[in-house]
Amino acid sequence: MMPRSEKNYEIRQGVIILIYYEVLERAITYIEENLCNEVSAEDVAVSTGYSRCHLTRLFLAVLGESLSNYIIKRRMTIAAKDLLDTDKRVIDIAIEIGFQSSEAFSRAFKVIYGVSPVNYRKKRQDLFIGSKKIMEPELIRHIDKNITKKPRIEFMQEMNIAGLRGEISLKNNQLPKLWDRFRRLQDQIPDPVAAERVLGVCDTDLSVYDEDGNVMFRHIVGTAVSKFENTPGMFVKKTLKAGRYAVFTHTGCLSQLEKTYDYIWGTWLLSTKEKLDSRADFELYDHRFRGFDSPDTQIDIYIPIQ
Repeated sequence: MMPRSEKNYEIRQGVIILIYYEVLERAITYIEENLCNEVSAEDVAVSTGYSRCHLTRLFLAVLGESLSNYIIKRRMTIAAKDLLDTDKRVIDIAIEIGFQSSEAFSRAFKVIYGVSPVNYRKKRQDLFIGSKKIMEPELIRHIDKNITKKPRIEFMQEMNIAGLRGEISLKNNQLPKLWDRFRRLQDQIPDPVAAERVLGVCDTDLSVYDEDGNVMFRHIVGTAVSKFENTPGMFVKKTLKAGRYAVFTHTGCLSQLEKTYDYIWGTWLLSTKEKLDSRADFELYDHRFRGFDSPDTQIDIYIPIQ
């Protein structure tokens, strides 16, 4: 352990965490440089000068997952991309990421993605959900400070939403303009349940993903209403079905919201026993919303689960 006098430290989950960002960055760099080799958690720990036990606890405390899980999920992300983007045989992909047989690879792949590599390729399944991105320094800090890594589970009754719909992409965020339009017209929505609570609803069954990882989708900004009978025709109407949700809290400016979703889809979803449901996910903006660029803004993200 390095002496405490070199930097500030904190105690989290019983671990004295000292310059942990730099340690994690060194560990992740080593992993990425050796993903296609037989790298073990012990090898990574040695490369950082820490024990395997300490480094594993550090991964759990800061990033919400174990060191071994991070390694296998990064390998599987590479494998999943190769399954969709290349004509390589399954056995060749397996060997390239360190497996000795296609059977062992298939078992590990199915644990994470829920289907075999062959069926994954046939179905052309989505790489956005389940994709494990490299933990770049900014993402490490964001996960550590700006996300509730363990969501609370809530049951929500059916809710009617009236609002405006827009076309949104992660790399060309038009949400502020959609919000401005909604705020100008919000008073014209009759029968509101709680006007100070605004919802951003992902309103599509199939998002569009390009090769650069950008995501285009339809989005509704609206408010809950008790009934639709009096809702003017200029507003779209959507009913959110009742059900269970995993609820995450994002803290900070909304330009960093993509990093929160990266964590949800690339870490939490690949670790949780919860299963996604087909209902729409949505964001809840209430009195904690201080503006799109405010570091003090907080919003809740509701992910539908079975």
